[in-house]
Amino acid sequence: MSGFDAGWLSLRAAADMRARNAGLAARVAAHFADKETLFILDLGCGTGANLRASYALYPKMQHWQLVDHDLALLDVGKQTLMQWADEGRTEADGTLCLKKGGYKLHIKFLQRDLSRDMDGLFQNDPDLVTASALFDLVSDDWLARFVDMITKKRCSVYALLTYDGAEIWQPSLPLDEAVHAGFLAHQHRDKGFGAALGPDAPAALRSHLEAFRFKVDVADSPWRLTQEYDGDLIVALADGIASASCESGVISKEQAADWLASRSKTHSAHIGHQDLFAAPPD
Repeated sequence: MSGFDAGWLSLRAAADMRARNAGLAARVAAHFADKETLFILDLGCGTGANLRASYALYPKMQHWQLVDHDLALLDVGKQTLMQWADEGRTEADGTLCLKKGGYKLHIKFLQRDLSRDMDGLFQNDPDLVTASALFDLVSDDWLARFVDMITKKRCSVYALLTYDGAEIWQPSLPLDEAVHAGFLAHQHRDKGFGAALGPDAPAALRSHLEAFRFKVDVADSPWRLTQEYDGDLIVALADGIASASCESGVISKEQAADWLASRSKTHSAHIGHQDLFAAPPD
């Protein structure tokens, strides 16, 4: 499967944190309020940002399994989590035992290619499967298999920051429409799971879950970027969009360079995402 380096994940971390829908997060917390312990499976975990952003929503005792195909990201995640915690130790099997505030977290790390090995991830019967910025990378066939698995295991799902295709850049530029069309086309390319859902992912995920009678709650979680606070992220994002659009053949290299030069100085950008929480039927 395709991946992202630690630099990009670090660059987007603050925007991701701001974008998470607080209302939906509160409903997730309420759903698990009566549990004393929670077993959580985090897919495509990167360096553990999803755990750090959401741990306070869950019960005081948590058991996490963090899964990513990139061993380097998992190693960075272990170091980052140890530095983030108030107290921490590593057990002989590599499990991190951390304390953060009044929370106790037991964290295992697993290197897996999610495109090929899904069944083995659910052996511990997690209560919750969570992922951030993952589902727009997967194919509809993969998503169908995923939902079938969580239906059998009766897991809840908390999917964050799934790209929905909405973009508003200010000020607007004549090339915006063409660049966006090329980028959306590129989003459907194979990211290691088959033809990617890209911006169709939020609707597809909801449809598959509702077909199995999950109770689904969806909320917007857009990036709201400004030059003042997110200048480096805007430059990196615009660079990636321009390159992807050019690779799709919709714009030329010269057009991509012109658009990028202007967009790197953009005042603001609204990049659409959605958060979703789904609980299995009673």
